[in-house]
Amino acid sequence: MRVALTIFYLLLVFSKNGYSQSPIPKNGQLNASSWDFNQASLSLRGEWLWYDFELLTPQDTRLATGRPIDFPKIWNDIRPYGDGQGFATYTLTVLLPDAPEQYTLEIPQLYSSYRLWVNDDLVAENGKVGQTPETSTPQWKPQTASFVASKKTEIVLQISNFHHFKGGAKDPIFLGKSNVMEPRISLAITSVHIQFLIMLLVTMIAIIIFFGYQKKKVTLFFALLCFTWAVRSIVSNRYILIQYFPDFSWDWMVRIEYFTLYFTMIWAILYIARLFKDEVNQFIKYGLIALVVSFVAITLISQPVLFTRWLNVYLAVSGIILFYAAMVVIKALINDRIGSGFLTVSLFLGILIFTYDIFAYEGFFAYTDLIFSGGYTLLFTMMGFGLLVHLKIMKSKARPTNKLTYSDLYKDDD
Repeated sequence: MRVALTIFYLLLVFSKNGYSQSPIPKNGQLNASSWDFNQASLSLRGEWLWYDFELLTPQDTRLATGRPIDFPKIWNDIRPYGDGQGFATYTLTVLLPDAPEQYTLEIPQLYSSYRLWVNDDLVAENGKVGQTPETSTPQWKPQTASFVASKKTEIVLQISNFHHFKGGAKDPIFLGKSNVMEPRISLAITSVHIQFLIMLLVTMIAIIIFFGYQKKKVTLFFALLCFTWAVRSIVSNRYILIQYFPDFSWDWMVRIEYFTLYFTMIWAILYIARLFKDEVNQFIKYGLIALVVSFVAITLISQPVLFTRWLNVYLAVSGIILFYAAMVVIKALINDRIGSGFLTVSLFLGILIFTYDIFAYEGFFAYTDLIFSGGYTLLFTMMGFGLLVHLKIMKSKARPTNKLTYSDLYKDDD
């Protein structure tokens, strides 16, 4: 427990980057002339000018009047009736300390296609921006865009969405010097690759144990759990899969992203139920699995714009599943079941990572891949140790007991 918490704490400290000391955009203007870009990049989180249901070029924006609005923020939380479909333009003017100078923008996944200009030059695009579903093409590929900045740098961003329930932006854009940003971005991408490879390695070890040592279903469920999360690591957040296969279908990438979320819960339920059979209610177990399978069916037969609408419902179901799993593991820990200690640490780490996710989304911490890659890798590693102890491949320290047994009363003297 102490080792796991220490590692997670070090990851948290490493990634901490409070926004309170950063200059913040107001009314579409950001004065960053005093910011030291040689030390750190700058989040462009704040008030941009927004032109809803208008696709404006940089020249057009000089004749239009925008509305100040928080960026990033999804359109569903801005527009009446929670509508996330359509298109819009954003603008931001940034005053920089050094010019002309080479700068880089780090652009996250946006819902669901975009074009971005800096000082009238188109520097980045993703998918195809359009005013109808037929003229637009969604794509999610986080990327960077380098440009030579001027003292007064104007950013124009077009976004369109007709294929996902959410529209707009969820994560901020970062601005910085190329030599400062590239190492951090490279480290983040490397951490995702490492997580993917470690999860594949753990999957292979579990399969070898299943076929070569003990053919227990609990081992198979753990292998499926690790493999599912390995796939998820490359079809979410950084969307590494698109870096290698840029023409991969967006429609199927989103489906796979959701499938991995669902099947992670299914394998986790079956894994914990096999570890601690006496603590699990079979009716509740199969009821929860059936509920998750219904989400799988909806995702399989409907379009992304429909099944992505139900994500919050699924997250609520996931909360119920995690709560029930916690009750099972705690009960197993009380009953001194083999491997329950490692599972308790895993659950505690899961709660920490989830809490960090919420705080990062609210802006208290910088959203970084290192936390999630390192945290989840550590979590699954602890689950693997729990399995090894359960299978008696690895021994845990025996707990002292004060109980008087029959053998204590009638053991032979040597």
